[in-house]
Amino acid sequence: ANLVTGEVFERRKENERSVFVQDILTLSQQFKLHAGLRHVQVKRTEFAIAPSDTSFTLPNLALVYNPTQDWSVYGSVAHGVEHGGVAPIETTNANRALDPSRSKQLEFGVQAALNRDFNVSAALFQITKGLEFTQLKADGSSTYVRAGEAQHRGLELGVQGKASKGLNYSVSLAALDTEHHLV
Repeated sequence: ANLVTGEVFERRKENERSVFVQDILTLSQQFKLHAGLRHVQVKRTEFAIAPSDTSFTLPNLALVYNPTQDWSVYGSVAHGVEHGGVAPIETTNANRALDPSRSKQLEFGVQAALNRDFNVSAALFQITKGLEFTQLKADGSSTYVRAGEAQHRGLELGVQGKASKGLNYSVSLAALDTEHHLV
């Protein structure tokens, strides 16, 4: 069978640039403050749509407590960039990507080096970002939108170590609970 395809073209192009500054401040022998700021610029060119230029300034902050040299307890808050999802084919905005948006993450955890070859970690986290979904309209059409918020809460447990001279391992387990809130 001789199959012929249509014209091939670039549908979407994104260019992301960022600059960041990060510092670790020693508050005492046991407490350190990690602070940072990241500026991100996302330029998108999409077939048959005007180019977009979006930027975000994203802070992050973490406080780390070391009760001993081998143990760390921390809490952090960070903002990030979520690239918009692409609308499904059956929607009025089919194949178009939603604009980037901001996400927020909170995390509390503990890490320990139990010996030279065995580390453990546990963290509770919450990620909040825009809720993306296909919205059905009264006229029967549907549009892919971002409205409301998606909240992901979870627990992550991990172990890392060295099984032998040439064999390292890393195992993690995560449990996730998601909630969606419409505006």
